[in-house]
Amino acid sequence: MLTDNIPNEITSSDFFVFKSILFYNLSAIPSIKLLEGNNDNMSISNWFIHSKPNNMILKYTKLFLEEYWKNENKLINYFFFHYWITFLIINNKECAQIYNNMPNKSNFAPHLLQNNLFRAYDEELFNEIKSLTPIHKLTYKYKMLENKNLFINKIIETKI
Repeated sequence: MLTDNIPNEITSSDFFVFKSILFYNLSAIPSIKLLEGNNDNMSISNWFIHSKPNNMILKYTKLFLEEYWKNENKLINYFFFHYWITFLIINNKECAQIYNNMPNKSNFAPHLLQNNLFRAYDEELFNEIKSLTPIHKLTYKYKMLENKNLFINKIIETKI
């Protein structure tokens, strides 16, 4: 959900995804053990992606996924895409450079509204969350509840 325009620093960048806090400084991490079932190993969130045409991270991802789906009919892991991007930025210098050049924005703030969906609606809290980011990760998994004064109901009813 957008509560304001996408910031220019994102739209003018060659590539952008929100970063996991662990991956703020990629060079400080000598090696990462992937696919251990630990979500802390993921470098990115994939629910918001901006890219200029012909981005190498997305080109490699497209090729990889095309090959994967030739032989498979389901994902082996919900975070498969995340692990692949993490693998690319650790093992490919060009992809690491693209990743390190993108705006450094954590995926923490965009999750705040989602984390408060079932709290009583609070205009002050909503404005505080909006001041941190105009981009908010929500979910389709929940429906309105009888208590009309919850964040989730305000969002669905009023299309905030």
